[in-house]
Amino acid sequence: MRFESARVTEARVTGGRGPVDGLAITSGRGPHRHSGRGPLEGVANDDQPSDRGRPGREPSRPGQPEPAPSGSGPSRPEPSEIEPSEIGQPEAGQPGHGAIGRGRAGLIAILVLIGAGWGLGQPLAKIAVSGGHRHVGIVFWHMCVTGAIMGAVMVARRRSLPLGRRHVALYLMVALLGTVLPNAASYQAAVYLPAGLVALLISLVPMFAFPIALAAGLDRFSWGRALGLGLGLCGVLLVTLPETSLPDPAMAGFVPLALIAPVFYALEGNAVAKWGLPELDAVQLLFGATLLGLPVAAGLALGTGTFIDPRPPWGLPELAVVASGAVHAVVYTGYLWLVGRAGSVFAAQVAYLVTASGLVWSMAILGERYSGWIGAALLAMFAGLFLVQPRPRSKLVPRPHDVKL
Repeated sequence: MRFESARVTEARVTGGRGPVDGLAITSGRGPHRHSGRGPLEGVANDDQPSDRGRPGREPSRPGQPEPAPSGSGPSRPEPSEIEPSEIGQPEAGQPGHGAIGRGRAGLIAILVLIGAGWGLGQPLAKIAVSGGHRHVGIVFWHMCVTGAIMGAVMVARRRSLPLGRRHVALYLMVALLGTVLPNAASYQAAVYLPAGLVALLISLVPMFAFPIALAAGLDRFSWGRALGLGLGLCGVLLVTLPETSLPDPAMAGFVPLALIAPVFYALEGNAVAKWGLPELDAVQLLFGATLLGLPVAAGLALGTGTFIDPRPPWGLPELAVVASGAVHAVVYTGYLWLVGRAGSVFAAQVAYLVTASGLVWSMAILGERYSGWIGAALLAMFAGLFLVQPRPRSKLVPRPHDVKL
């Protein structure tokens, strides 16, 4: 399960307007899609949001202000420029002004539910591997469930799937970098590491995305975000170096395996940011990537001997595989709705909830317990994530009319 940064999801949602920020979830992606989330990986640029699909308006050129509607006074800020504290707060004299608390409380409740659902992915992965199932075999059935749900959403929305050369290349890239390879690594890491620790390490996606974006020329250097990167590294060191940080010191050798997934998610996000989305929305992208990724995952599962026989009887590990795919599809769709309703900066806060809920779910369901070093690593990574995330006034948020769910 992936969580993609706000930038990532924005790219998917707005349908490809220049540098996209990481795939969403979303890719991701994610949330950490996500994020998301996932939720997404901290890639920033100054491109203006797209005006594609807005009747009666010409797209504004980069660096030029958008014209105000004729006959109107001073324009109100676009939803993408509203501070998180302003979410759900109508202006005085407008309908709903007295329901400020309810509107914002509702969005926060949805944010918490999405984070809790996304965080459930790692304990479910641990249950799946505890039954003897392994990486690519789990990925294949996870994609089957996700694809079925996304396909139903496509039918309900009466949207077709573009199949041009650029589209197919993008689907394949997303399938490999955003699903098959990172998920396989994450499931394999779950064999050797506590589920909560895997959830903690996946939160490093924005910190890996930032240096990749710098190298690709998609972002500008910032000392604050560089400090966030350093805090993320400190968090990893707090996990791996002290002998008492893990239940078994030998587990430290498998931490690099758990870091493969966030690296792939960061690569995916930056790739989408660089090449954009050719007339696609997020659901189309995820569905197309699933369709192309399924034969790849099936071939790898058969070739590695990890294919899972779907015939009954089904036990808890098999149910965990199905539940993981269903939960991912539901929370990812909910994350995209939240991005369009409240803005990607507000929705990006799900990253904290995904990590925290992953730890809490692992403790409640699996009975995991963590040392004080893991708590210190969590604080260091949260501080780093705060510094790396895009700021509220950055123009990284799609307008509500751009999100078509």
